[in-house]
Amino acid sequence: MPSPLFSPLWDPIRLFEEFESISPSRGELVDRWRQNFDLPHAPKSQTPRELSVDVTLSPEQASSGGAVPIEIPVAQRCGRCDGTGSTGFFPCDQCDGHGMRWRTARVDVLLPRGVRDGTVIQSAMSHAGVRNFFLSVRVCIA
Repeated sequence: MPSPLFSPLWDPIRLFEEFESISPSRGELVDRWRQNFDLPHAPKSQTPRELSVDVTLSPEQASSGGAVPIEIPVAQRCGRCDGTGSTGFFPCDQCDGHGMRWRTARVDVLLPRGVRDGTVIQSAMSHAGVRNFFLSVRVCIA
């Protein structure tokens, strides 16, 4: 839970749902993202890549600082089918045959008081299981 000094500036941003353009391509991004949770099929080592997000603040928000909450998708291996996607001859009804169950985790990017336009703040997402990306939030003041 964020401290009172860093109260959320708005409702959480959903990482893959609220942006029009994503680079690399959405398909490439999703494939690489999925590797964080499908460990048997993930490359043995990968250099973390930057995942850039622009956040627009009002001058008042920039002056007071606060937390920018970002929701990221994370997965867990399905406990019912042990990640296989099937129970016997049928698709697993818990994970719809995908072998993983998806949920969201929250990353709070803390902005200091008086943050300036163009400031970039980087944040790891390893606490949520994402090891091959790091979040890079660029502040834009409207």
